Amino acid sequence: MHAFLPLVTAPLVVAMLTAPPGMVATAPTALGADAGSVSVTLVTGDRIVESAGGGPVATIPSEDDGGPMLSFTGPTGDRYVVPSVAAPYAGRQLDLSLFDVSALARARTRDGIPLELSFAAGAPPVAPPGVTLTAASGGTARGYLNVASASRFAAMLRERIGADIAAGREPGTGPLPGGLARMTLAAPTDSSSATPAYPMRVVQLTTVGLTGQLTNSFLTLFNVDSIRRVPGVALFTHGEIQRLAVPAGHYVALSFFCDFDQRGRVVAGRWVTPSFTVSDSDAVTALGIDERSASSRISVATPQQAAEDGMTVTFIPQDKARQTGLVVTAGGAGSHGADFYVTPTSAAPVGNLRFLVSWSGQSATSRYDVAFGSNDVPTVNAYVVHPNELAVVRQRFFADPADTPRAAFLKAPLDPATGRIGGLVYGNLGGVPAPGEVTEYVGAANGGQWLQMTQMPGNVLYTADARTFTAGHRYSIDWGHGPQAAEFGQHTGPHQWLDSIQYPYCLACSAGGTLSLFFADDAADSDPTHQGTLLDATTRITLYRDGTQVVDGQNAIGAVVTSVPGAYRAVFDVDRGTQSPVSQSTHTHTDLAFRDLPGSALPAGNTCYGQSASTACHILPVLTLNYWLATDQTGSSTAPRQLMRLTVAHLSYDGAGSHDPVTSVTVSVSFDGATWQPAMVHGDNGQYLVAWPNPASARGTSPALRVTAADAAGGSITQTITNAYTIAAPGH
Repeated sequence: MHAFLPLVTAPLVVAMLTAPPGMVATAPTALGADAGSVSVTLVTGDRIVESAGGGPVATIPSEDDGGPMLSFTGPTGDRYVVPSVAAPYAGRQLDLSLFDVSALARARTRDGIPLELSFAAGAPPVAPPGVTLTAASGGTARGYLNVASASRFAAMLRERIGADIAAGREPGTGPLPGGLARMTLAAPTDSSSATPAYPMRVVQLTTVGLTGQLTNSFLTLFNVDSIRRVPGVALFTHGEIQRLAVPAGHYVALSFFCDFDQRGRVVAGRWVTPSFTVSDSDAVTALGIDERSASSRISVATPQQAAEDGMTVTFIPQDKARQTGLVVTAGGAGSHGADFYVTPTSAAPVGNLRFLVSWSGQSATSRYDVAFGSNDVPTVNAYVVHPNELAVVRQRFFADPADTPRAAFLKAPLDPATGRIGGLVYGNLGGVPAPGEVTEYVGAANGGQWLQMTQMPGNVLYTADARTFTAGHRYSIDWGHGPQAAEFGQHTGPHQWLDSIQYPYCLACSAGGTLSLFFADDAADSDPTHQGTLLDATTRITLYRDGTQVVDGQNAIGAVVTSVPGAYRAVFDVDRGTQSPVSQSTHTHTDLAFRDLPGSALPAGNTCYGQSASTACHILPVLTLNYWLATDQTGSSTAPRQLMRLTVAHLSYDGAGSHDPVTSVTVSVSFDGATWQPAMVHGDNGQYLVAWPNPASARGTSPALRVTAADAAGGSITQTITNAYTIAAPGH
């Protein structure tokens, strides 16, 4: 079945690499890598990887059957992710704090997830599966859940759901073992609430399941007169009538139902999406949502027979002014026979409700990733992919020779009508070979613009700038081609809509008296449009202004300081020695010098710290290096004469950025870590071909590289990469 991944992502959520919300940028502040790229394990054992942008970029299910992942954003920006196996209990026996990814990241301990538990009257505290109790008094207890044993807790929930189904009960209504009545995270969470700014009316919502009885549904509600009035309400109905206070007006409801079998596993996912009006004159507006209306099955047929391994369904609500509310997606990966069903719906009478289908499948020799979009939910949802709608993409995956498992490959289409991201198509649940390559047929019927991501060996997450693929054309893309080092890159397209996927802020900008500098791309590969984020590394940034240290941040990747014209120097270190096994690009040291001068304006669609309606962002003239080293897909070389293409440039967005000429470039190689030998450098205007010998005596070792460059404005960069590549041993 599909490993469903329903997501609710706010269009302008800013869960940054920062320290606490409300941070004042005028005080020198180091921004932590752990806050920007975190991996959180839920009480169900599902792993959520959250990137620098603050959104869940990858969900690794505890079992290969997966199940819906219901995700939404709280009032203060905390991200919640609720797996389907927990949905019947979420907000009841299992407090929503247990699924607050942001709070879980803050509450991490060596023991596991800290918990507070309460039990039914007369029931002595008994540890649920996977939980260790550390203290108990009466009907309450404290303890922690060991993340390595979290799958046992999920198995207990699944068994109880199956028992409820077998007994004819609504899932989640039967008692949990040991009299467990409530379990909550023992840590502060998002607890704020909004104050209504409009006269409120009551809407009464009833969700009915396939049997005609009240049932649980994940429900979201939008005001399409003005998204600002109600940008999105997210709740679990738990088979109960829900009464909500909302302003009068026109609305769209999006309701997602999960159907379970007697093993507690999801067998179908169904969307019902009615439009309705809340009257200003009626005291109560009643809306009934019937799962049985979701009877149109979604299917996709490709030119070559392909086994489906991923599908997402995305709804993008817009108000009359075409402002977008919460983007709601259901989807994921898997191939165990579950289906998606939708309710055929005409175009919304007010505003717009975009409907997108993203699909991936694997044939004997290649894979397909396609997308379709419309302003309604069609009566027939059997989609046919035609050969003249496809581009051919050669995807090549590189991997450290000490760590050669499989890579996770993820894709998401961009909707051409709204500019928003459709749901991530996970596919490849077992991963793709790394090293290895995949021939991918990419659909262009829905505009052909895609966001692609990989989680590579070495625990690196790569996100590419959005790219348009043209039908009938061929492309080749490399992922993880080393050496991997900190880089700023040259980016294309707006990044603000990537707030749940990629770091949304300018990596080096000044605005309104604020200067911000981020080495968020701390493991760049050979493609300058890729952003590589290490999910497990030790980092440190030190920032100097006119020779005086203003920031010293351990386990930080960036800094925000008062913008003062002058000379700046940033020293950034990345140590992957804590990772195992990693044998290449184990340590990078970057020494960067630049001046805070008025620079190129940041193009529209991007943002930076200090930006306002009256204060524009300006891109700092920071140099950046990009390497293309002639190696095989394990980063190894057998050549007696090593070649490397080197690009020396400045951070840019759609071509905007410094264009100061590069005045000098030197490259050195060390085979023993102590002495350095100069390499031959040919070229100009930032593009160079570099060559040096690989001596026979160095076979089986991994040399270090050092590059130094300067520009005409006085900027400079020196970068040293330890174990940059491997000279193949004899007999390789």
